Amino acid sequence: MIEELYQDIGRRPVELEWLKKNLALPLESKRRLVESEHSEISIVRQCELLGLNRSSYYYEAAGESSYNEYLMRKLDEQYTQTPFYGVLRMTEVLRSQGEAVNPKRVRRLLRKMGLEARVHPSFAALTLNPFPPLGEGLGIRFPFSLKHGLSTFDDQRLTLKGWS
Repeated sequence: MIEELYQDIGRRPVELEWLKKNLALPLESKRRLVESEHSEISIVRQCELLGLNRSSYYYEAAGESSYNEYLMRKLDEQYTQTPFYGVLRMTEVLRSQGEAVNPKRVRRLLRKMGLEARVHPSFAALTLNPFPPLGEGLGIRFPFSLKHGLSTFDDQRLTLKGWS
C-alpha cells in the first residue's frame, strides 16, 4: 500500500508536467499529442489526462470509395468548363452521362472538394441592383408609408389626365 502511494507521488509530477503542455486543444490535436513511445505514461493514462476517448485515438477515417473518387474527377472536369453550374445542374450533367447520382451526393462531393457555383458572367450586371428603390424622391422612410404616401394628392402634379 505504501509502495503504491510512493509510486503515485512519483508519477504525479510527470503527469502534471505532461498535462500542462497538452491541455485544451481540438480533437485532432489531442490525437497527435498522445506519445505512444512515452516510457512513464501509458496511452490509456495519456488519453484520460487529455479527456480523449481511446476509440477516438485509434480511429482512422475511411477514405472515399473509388466510385466517389471517379465522380469527383468528373465533377472537377465539368466545373472547369462551367463553374456557374450549381448542384442540380451538375447532377443532371452526371445523370446524362449515365451516372446514378442524387443531389445530396453531388452536394457532399462538391463541398468536400471546396467547389461552389459562381455567378454566370451574363447575369453579373443584373445582380448589381436587382430591386430599384420604389419610393425614391417621395420622402418615404418606412415600408408602410409607401402605400399611404402614394394615396395622398399632390395638387401641382395632378392633372385631368392623371399624374404628370
